[in-house]
Amino acid sequence: MKYKLLLTGNNKELISSFFSQMSDTFECLCSSSNYEDLTGHLNYFQATAVVYCPKDEARTEVTSVSNFRDDLTKKEIPYIIVSGIGDYSDIERTSAGKSKFVLRLPASTASIKKSIIDFITDDLSFGGSSIGASTADILAGDNTFDMLAQINAEMADLGLGPAVPAAPAKLTLEPEIGMRRILVVDDSTIVHRTIKAFLDDKYEIATAINGKVAMRYLMGKKVSLILLDYEMPGINGPDLLAKIREFPELANIPVIFLTCINDVEKIQKALALKPQGYLLKPVDKEALTKKITEIIG
Repeated sequence: MKYKLLLTGNNKELISSFFSQMSDTFECLCSSSNYEDLTGHLNYFQATAVVYCPKDEARTEVTSVSNFRDDLTKKEIPYIIVSGIGDYSDIERTSAGKSKFVLRLPASTASIKKSIIDFITDDLSFGGSSIGASTADILAGDNTFDMLAQINAEMADLGLGPAVPAAPAKLTLEPEIGMRRILVVDDSTIVHRTIKAFLDDKYEIATAINGKVAMRYLMGKKVSLILLDYEMPGINGPDLLAKIREFPELANIPVIFLTCINDVEKIQKALALKPQGYLLKPVDKEALTKKITEIIG
């Protein structure tokens, strides 16, 4: 099976290698970074994934691709950056949101191809019949391409994939550096942006669009608090919290439920899991910041 990749960015040498050295696996189409061009090519080409290959990008180009990335999130189409650390840092400073998956150069063509295949097939395995379930941020260097295999195995252990659940291995979590880290789990990107605007001056905000994404993130990075939507497609908030509590390394993470639900029975089910808080949507900034301060400072 050939995966269809829509390519964009100024790294022409890298883009050329997709056409010349990876054509056995990928059917590729190249687009400018203009938002209208990207949208038109995506609709025409029906891409499996979009690959951004930046090199000395202008701010307007990064902004355009970032806006396009928001469309991909809504459509659950995988978005991949293949870049050197300097270019990626520039993107992080300019972009409103982090990428779904990052491959850090230098890396061999074979490594790039394998990692993209693993990433896409991983999404297919955990997303059901549709390719492109959203994923958490994964930063891969030239010596860390085995990370995907580890994530696949750990996700199968969680029982979120097709494999038979098994006893989870001990997790090694990336520590927080500087600000405390908060994970927002909600299927609405508007909620992500709202909470990020409320809190990102005091905390590092990470986001996940569903339960599977959240578990992937939590299995790699330490967080101080989880803001958890009650109703989500697939794994809902209470079920996700129950799954989190199965892991000794994650069991003590404070959780605040965010929901517009006022059903007494559902509220009781959530409170039976003993979260540290429960706030109704739309989220009030003052109530949210007060509750977070009470829990983690």
